[in-house]
Amino acid sequence: MEEFFKLNFNGSSFGNLSLAGFGGIVREWNRVVVFSFSGLLGEKTTNFAELMALFNGLKLFVDKMVGTYCVVEGNLSNVINWYNGILKPLWEHRSILLQNWDLSRSFTFSFVHVFREANVVADYLAKGGSTLTEIVVSNSVISF
Repeated sequence: MEEFFKLNFNGSSFGNLSLAGFGGIVREWNRVVVFSFSGLLGEKTTNFAELMALFNGLKLFVDKMVGTYCVVEGNLSNVINWYNGILKPLWEHRSILLQNWDLSRSFTFSFVHVFREANVVADYLAKGGSTLTEIVVSNSVISF
């Protein structure tokens, strides 16, 4: 079996323009945690929080040179559909989406929509991110 990695990401906003956080986790193909991350965004929309979770996850994956192939899973279908070219992004999100596309050119990434139930760790990290003052990266799942 060829080794691959999986990045689960999520953004959290307690209202559609309120305190927002982001988070995610990267695991090896055999479910071993490589790293997790979480951070605060301030007052933002859910879509923006999701895009920033994706951006930070891709950036950390590329910076750490974790591997060459990664399945990226998120539970907000808008972000996955924007990324895969199925839907046109809102104009205010194009800049961060372009940065995400640039990051994803370094390795092979597949972007997949998953249901919330399959993304519980990333959801936990995103909600916890709204309690932080700076981004946190850990070699295990961050505790709040």
